[in-house]
Amino acid sequence: PDNTWSQPVNMGYPINTINDEISLFVSASGNKSFFSSNRPGGFGNEDLYWFEMPKEIRPQAVTYMKGRIFDATDNMPLEAGFKVIDLKTGQTMVTSTSDPKTGEFLICIPTNSMYALHAERSNYLFYSENFELEDSYSNLKPFVKDIYLKRIELGESIVLKNIFFDTDKWDLKPESEVELNNLLVLLNSNKHMRIEIAGHTDNVGSKEHNLSLSENRAKAVYKYLVNNGVDAQRLTYKGYGFEQPISTNDTEEGRALNRRTEFTIVGF
Repeated sequence: PDNTWSQPVNMGYPINTINDEISLFVSASGNKSFFSSNRPGGFGNEDLYWFEMPKEIRPQAVTYMKGRIFDATDNMPLEAGFKVIDLKTGQTMVTSTSDPKTGEFLICIPTNSMYALHAERSNYLFYSENFELEDSYSNLKPFVKDIYLKRIELGESIVLKNIFFDTDKWDLKPESEVELNNLLVLLNSNKHMRIEIAGHTDNVGSKEHNLSLSENRAKAVYKYLVNNGVDAQRLTYKGYGFEQPISTNDTEEGRALNRRTEFTIVGF
């Protein structure tokens, strides 16, 4: 996990022998290892063997994510940079670029944490997503995620999916800093862009309470940007309460989607 190498140790017989044991491969779950050997008793020159990894040296389990990146307007594949960030530590776990012809990407991700996925390309709004992986996850079937980037144009908006608040509060949680810094980079790279920051809620509670809550949440993002050097004249904020849902309020999943912070380009 800390990206450092330890001193190699011979695992001894019957894994290591006087013969050639090569091409060690550890399973995604981290509990099994496979290797080839020309030891006596096999079926050919180089046979495959496996063993249970001792618990004290098992690596962190991993899984995989693959997908393609497209232009949201014409669906053409895009070359775009992307990264996966551990929201608990702020550490960037993966940095890569999608294929310039097909827009495809394939990345390996450690489990047992919550991650932010961030994709960006010049002249486009960034894309953000978050997902949580349990430590017990060991399925080799990858997560599939296609990403559509919106061009920087008047009226375009995106949901800031990695802005987090506790229930019924408007204090920005520390995990939000990754997304807020991405927004700072976008605004600093487009000095004439003006945006409205909008807060939205589900329909739990009164209209008045949710309007106030959403306004305060939007204001918290506004204050962060201003405190970090963005000209206040480029920013406005507004709370919409539960007046503009993007999903049903009849399920918890729908209500979670409706509780959101987003921004819209309102001028240049």
